[in-house]
Amino acid sequence: MNETPKNIEKLSMQDAFIAHRGVLVAYISRYLLNPEDVEDILQETFLKSLVASRQKDILSPRSYLFIVARNLMFGKLRKKSRDIMKEIGEIDERYLASNDVPADISLHQKQKMTAFITATNQLPSQCRRVFLMRKLMGLSQVEISQELGISKSTVERHITNAIKKCQLIMAKEGYEVGVKHTDKTLVPLKQVRADD
Repeated sequence: MNETPKNIEKLSMQDAFIAHRGVLVAYISRYLLNPEDVEDILQETFLKSLVASRQKDILSPRSYLFIVARNLMFGKLRKKSRDIMKEIGEIDERYLASNDVPADISLHQKQKMTAFITATNQLPSQCRRVFLMRKLMGLSQVEISQELGISKSTVERHITNAIKKCQLIMAKEGYEVGVKHTDKTLVPLKQVRADD
């Protein structure tokens, strides 16, 4: 006998996870590129959902799984977004002690910023506008949605797409987002001050 959608919704959380795992993976993969990130979100979705189902009655385990996955993905994407912006705009403290930034580091930073600008210029105009309003102007998603007359979920989608596309474009240019350029021969600023 085939299960109707109503019967599927009455599955236990564990059964719902097993039944909908493939669809969850596809859903998460639309937003996250890294297979390890997808697997992490999938596992965390299951654990959080299972714990919640033991603490309260969840009427629709399938829906609950997707809501938890969405919230975890957006949290991860927000963190990645902050990391990207921090990395691009970051000046390593080790170089503040000296007026001389090594030429290779300066060149690397300029090239990376150029790659980022190129990446943002390749975004669709509305997506680019939302992304820059959030990242450069520091507007909240609510402020952006009010300013542009679009829903908050549309703002979230534009930001998510912008991050994903910028990561892809920068990766094609040879830049790994989240990886710092380091030179182990340099002494950290804290050590320089302590030795003075």
